[in-house]
Amino acid sequence: MTRSARILIAAVVLWGTGSAGAQTVVATIPVGSAPSLVAVNRKTNLIYVTNAGSNSVSVIDGSTNTVVNTDRVGSFPQAVATNPAINRIYVGVFGSADQLDVINGTTNQVKQFQIGTSGVATGLTANPRTGSVYICNPVNNLVVFNGRTNRITTTLAVPNCSFGMNVISKTNLIYVATFTPNITVIDGSSNKILKTLPLDLTGAVSVAADAQSNRLGVVDTLAGKFEVIDAASGTVLGSVTGLLNPFGAVYEPGGKFALVTEESGNDLALIDSENFTIVSRTTVGQFPIGLDYDPLTHFAYVVNMTDDTVSVVSIP
Repeated sequence: MTRSARILIAAVVLWGTGSAGAQTVVATIPVGSAPSLVAVNRKTNLIYVTNAGSNSVSVIDGSTNTVVNTDRVGSFPQAVATNPAINRIYVGVFGSADQLDVINGTTNQVKQFQIGTSGVATGLTANPRTGSVYICNPVNNLVVFNGRTNRITTTLAVPNCSFGMNVISKTNLIYVATFTPNITVIDGSSNKILKTLPLDLTGAVSVAADAQSNRLGVVDTLAGKFEVIDAASGTVLGSVTGLLNPFGAVYEPGGKFALVTEESGNDLALIDSENFTIVSRTTVGQFPIGLDYDPLTHFAYVVNMTDDTVSVVSIP
């Protein structure tokens, strides 16, 4: 798979309690071909990994670190998000007419839905508070899908929407990074655009969000930067530079620390997002991109695209 194809693969998510202590890889799990992104269902302790090369989703049991099921989905699956409240997993696919696959977390039954005419879905995120799912579709811009009724609620004009988007359930706001560039802010109650925040990054690929500090963390792969932003005002609080083609990012609740995957470094970087420094790096697999964290088990899950594996990293 070419680098340009890999760059099409994206995701963003929250991670739980942690510290600046040593991180340790405790398991390496084989999954499908060209795995891309990952999402943890914190209610069931199941981890879902999209495999872009084998058109499937690997389901990992977090208690045993083994693959317990493989769900067949559309071609070139990328973005993935979970809604633990209704035990549904949402998968955006890049090469099928039906761009959204919905997995029943109890039965592993897959249903497919067409959300646009382009056959492409890039970024997506799910709002557990309302059940809505937000999907970036290049033709329709941003599609709002009702996860409880499996119907499209509305379509919003968000030109150049990108892979990076996230939800802060506490404020019921959705943040969508664009290549325009800006961050479009959506009200989760009305599904209307509230405002846009300026963004000085033109290659945003993921957005981390922390409810406690009400901060965003935006990753620009080409710039090698993790930018910390006040979610209310859009003020840039500071940046961490010198990252080696970063991709996935998650915050620790409270917003002091963040984890970022580095594609070129083959590692997981621990970032102090208050002092804007890199604290440490932990070696994982080859070409790590996707990332999520389970605050109940203190395990981070790093998707290694070239290795076809997932590294399980213990976070102190």
